[in-house]
Amino acid sequence: MSVVVSIQIKNYSTLYSAIKDCNIIIGEMEDTESEMAKNILGTAWSLRSICYYNLLQSFCEPYQPETATETLGLPLVDE
Repeated sequence: MSVVVSIQIKNYSTLYSAIKDCNIIIGEMEDTESEMAKNILGTAWSLRSICYYNLLQSFCEPYQPETATETLGLPLVDE
């Protein structure tokens, strides 16, 4: 396995691990009304979106309407 592939696999795993952590925060947060809770939730949503963006940039093909039904995308994790 080349070094580049090894780094990509590690990056993929690291980003999905961060997404999982953000999902835990988003899903398990009991207090959603205080200012601190809103800041924490906003940060979790933002970090999760940045992780997905980085995964898209690294592993997905650009969108093309002609091949949209055949081109695979990114697995979304919501748990």
